Amino acid sequence: MHHLSKYTWIFVITAILLGFVWPTPGILIKPAVSILLIGLMTLSFIKIKTADIIRAFTHARIYIIVLITLLITPLLAFLAKPFLAPEIFAGLIIATAVPAGVSVVFICTLCHGKPVDALNITALSHIISTITLPLLIWLAGQEAHIQPSTLLFVLIKFIFLPLILAQVVSPVIEQRKALNFTLSTLLLIAIIWAIIAPTRAFIMAYPAQTVTVLLISGTCMLLPFALGWIIGRSPSEKITYSIAASYKNYALATVIAYSLLGEIGTLAPIAYTILNNILFAIVQERFG
Repeated sequence: MHHLSKYTWIFVITAILLGFVWPTPGILIKPAVSILLIGLMTLSFIKIKTADIIRAFTHARIYIIVLITLLITPLLAFLAKPFLAPEIFAGLIIATAVPAGVSVVFICTLCHGKPVDALNITALSHIISTITLPLLIWLAGQEAHIQPSTLLFVLIKFIFLPLILAQVVSPVIEQRKALNFTLSTLLLIAIIWAIIAPTRAFIMAYPAQTVTVLLISGTCMLLPFALGWIIGRSPSEKITYSIAASYKNYALATVIAYSLLGEIGTLAPIAYTILNNILFAIVQERFG
């Protein structure tokens, strides 16, 4: 891999800061987030083989990580209900109940984890979340109007389509590691920038609520990270399971929270965006 890959965490932190200090480009990029994410996933899937995917589904620990991602984390978040406004609390449940982020494949590649296991965890969690996510949102006090077909479409768009595209571009990109790294890093920076920038004004206007949500979200993120680390047997499994258990599909969470709750509901998904990527920066600096 390109020698700069061990410094990806610096680029991630830079993207977070840019979302706050220079939001205009991020706001302009936001409409293209889905396309950028498809591009990032395509590059991440280039070295993944179908036989490896099938083999990984036989690992029982993968199903345990999916359980942690979809149920244990949001149930922990329910303890925060007395401390948050109803809309912010519902946004927190959405942020903790969404499936594993599809970017975990790219992150596990950078951190010497097991990207095939990461792929299976995010794919399974997207499928099962079509049942668990609406149920948990309903329990949080919000009437969920999320059709299973919506989340299945996310699975097709961000998992299966990139897998197909990866086979097409693989002959051109696979041997060009520096190009793959450069493109993947630029895409990751753009995605983070585009998610944080539009909510900068809201976050700055409510600092107390933001700090509270950051603390609660951090707790909800670190517990599954620790469980994933304990469940993993080898160093690569520990990295993969801890990241996959704690790194959420914050782009999906932000879209759902905004559509159901308005701007105030996006506070927790944005907190997850910030904290997830700070955690990634720490892990990547340590293990990358």
